[in-house]
Order: sequence, then structure tokens, then C-alpha cells
Amino acid sequence: EDGLDPADLIPKIGPYDKWATLWGYKPIPAARTPDEERSTLDAWARQQDQTAWYRFTTAQAGASDPFNQTEAVGDADAVRATALGLKNLERVAAMLLEATGTLAGDPYRELTEVYGRVVAQWTLEMNHVTPLVGGFLSQQRHIGQAGVRFTPVPASRQAEAVQFLLANAFATPRFLIEPELLRRIEPTGATTRVRNAQ
Repeated sequence: EDGLDPADLIPKIGPYDKWATLWGYKPIPAARTPDEERSTLDAWARQQDQTAWYRFTTAQAGASDPFNQTEAVGDADAVRATALGLKNLERVAAMLLEATGTLAGDPYRELTEVYGRVVAQWTLEMNHVTPLVGGFLSQQRHIGQAGVRFTPVPASRQAEAVQFLLANAFATPRFLIEPELLRRIEPTGATTRVRNAQ
């Protein structure tokens, strides 16, 4: 529902990769020493000011930047993207029995494994939103560049994230505790698993 072309879901060399390779390896013929390269490298680095997807992890940012995450893209809307991710997880969860129970007589090992992956993905999805709360946006800057390196996530985005988490992370995800599914995996433990994820 995000309008992405499925071909764009395949990892490949993208604009950041090309930009970082240029910055790191493109010869600067007019420069005869590393010091003479500085002004050109600085000009290239300042392209990050206008192009968010050229930015890389800022030193000392730690885990404070919600845009620096596994499986999350730069300045994407984490709340909207996570809402779409949850829709997909619900669709997948509804197919687990059919998708993993193909041969009569087989144990439920595959169902158990895939269910665990769905719970892990649910946790990962929620963790795309949680860093917005109290987080800092970062951009690597050096002496001579205008602006600060760390700015708080805008209050409106933090408030939106809190509301999303209250509605989705701290409300029981019913699709993860479907009795018809769980009674084939284990007698107990689903509630603990979900609570730990929360």
C-alpha cells in the first residue's frame, strides 16, 4: 500500500553508495597533498545538508537518532511505515497454518519457527517508532559548517509516536495470540513472549 515498485525492494547500489564511493575514492587531480583535497571533500560533504539520504551515522549519536536504524530508510515516516508493516504482519500471521502445514505427519517445527520470526518482526517494527520518543536527529558536521549536530525530534512527531505505541505496542496484538495457532506450538508462553516484546 506504500506504492513502492516491488523491484525497489531488492537491495542494490543506490544514491548513497555512489555518493560515499565518490567522496572516498574519486581522484582530485588538482590536489597534490591531502590538505589540498580538503576544500573539495568539504564541498562534497556539504551535499548532505540538502540531501538527507547522503547522511551517515554521526559520531557520538549512539542509538539516539531514529533515522539510523536497521530496515528503516533515512527520513521516512516511521509511524506510517510501521503501520503498513503491522498490516503485513497480520496478513502473514493469518496464513501461517496454511503456509507451514503442507505435509501430513510432519511436526510443527516450521510453524513454531515462522511464528517466532513474526513476533521478532513485530518487535522490530515497534522499535522503528520508539526512538522517536526522546530522540535526536543527527547530521555529521565539522568546524566551519553551520548548524548543530544534534536536534531533538520535533514534539509533534514524538507525540504521534507515543500515541502510535499506546495503540499498537502496549495493546495486545491479537493476531500474535491466536489460539488455533498457538495450541499447535505450545501449551503456554505466548503471553510472556508478547509481554517481553512489549
